[in-house]
Amino acid sequence: MLTIALTGGIGSGKSHVAAIWAGLGAHVVDADRTARTVLGPGGSALEQVKRRWVDGVVKAEGTLNREALAAIVFQDPAERAALDAITHPAIWDAVKGKIDAALSEDPAAVIVYDVPLLFGYGREFEMMANVSIVADEEIRIERLTRSRGMSRQAARARIDSQATDAERGRICDLVISNDADRADVRAAAETAWHEWIVPFNDALMNKAWKAGTLSHAALRVNDDVGVHLERLRYRGLHAEHRVGGLIVDGPEESLLTAGWFEEGSRWRLANPALDMTAQRRDSLSA
Repeated sequence: MLTIALTGGIGSGKSHVAAIWAGLGAHVVDADRTARTVLGPGGSALEQVKRRWVDGVVKAEGTLNREALAAIVFQDPAERAALDAITHPAIWDAVKGKIDAALSEDPAAVIVYDVPLLFGYGREFEMMANVSIVADEEIRIERLTRSRGMSRQAARARIDSQATDAERGRICDLVISNDADRADVRAAAETAWHEWIVPFNDALMNKAWKAGTLSHAALRVNDDVGVHLERLRYRGLHAEHRVGGLIVDGPEESLLTAGWFEEGSRWRLANPALDMTAQRRDSLSA
């Protein structure tokens, strides 16, 4: 029942890591593929796009002219914002339906939400944990020119239009560096799966936490307590950090959906890389 948002900028290798985790048993929900569905013929967002940009963005056969739309929105932040306002709610509704269906079929599933645009879009903490794939900008540009045929100028423009690695990393629980070759990132992704994701999910399912360490140098855990305060507050909880742990007010269900479980008289974050506990304020006065 662990849900993870996997994010990263264009050329970072995010989708490659998602594919590795899918091969290890994760159920991957791809935001880009979902977007193609909602913007495809009969999709919930296509007609709105057609009304907003009347000329040239929908081909004669009724399919989206992606190149024409990209030429508009990537040159103008206001146009990009208008597109986001149409597509993001539609994409999220479709994604949520896929996640709910997967968990209904297998309550113990690990769900990986492969999403390039996580930071700054209002749904940063929908998942129990966030993972970011990062890579040096020059390496990303080289990948994009080689594998997608982009010019250096176009590749840099796409990178500059997205959140920075630092912005994404601030809201992520784990960061995976992908500056080396494919064998190295596979080793890092597999290590993250076996040493972090599987124990995280086991702790949630069995309500038993065990400390773990990550043995690959490309993996970095974000130990900033602020991330967890933000996630709890996003879930509607009042949370504050004190010596000895967190103090929280709010529904127990919100703690569960934020990746915590009840452990005796306190609550524990299931993340195996962090020894973090919380107490509900009402238990302190009982």
